[in-house]
Amino acid sequence: MKIHKNSKSLGNLIKKINKDNAPPGGWAAADRVVKDKPEEGKVYALTGARGTSCIANGNNWKESEVHQLTIRWGSDKEVTKTYTFNTIFEKDSFLKGVDEANGWLEYELVEGPAA
Repeated sequence: MKIHKNSKSLGNLIKKINKDNAPPGGWAAADRVVKDKPEEGKVYALTGARGTSCIANGNNWKESEVHQLTIRWGSDKEVTKTYTFNTIFEKDSFLKGVDEANGWLEYELVEGPAA
């Protein structure tokens, strides 16, 4: 099959490829490629390990967003640390743990529900 420089021929070729490769029942709105853009001020994972949400693994910008949280620790707020999370759920879980621990200076890990 020849591809011509003529855009009309290219358009026809694209239509033919889409038709030949359509799933049973045809294409649906859910099959569309999401064309999102990065937002200013947000951090995104461009690369990552296999299975992680990042641009290099085929995820879109929204799916590749890195969730960050910066906390000033100590009574005088002398230590500032930034934490990074893959999902909002991880970030919220971390914050819940911080809220629960607030006010305690030490902890002891106890195995079991009521040990």
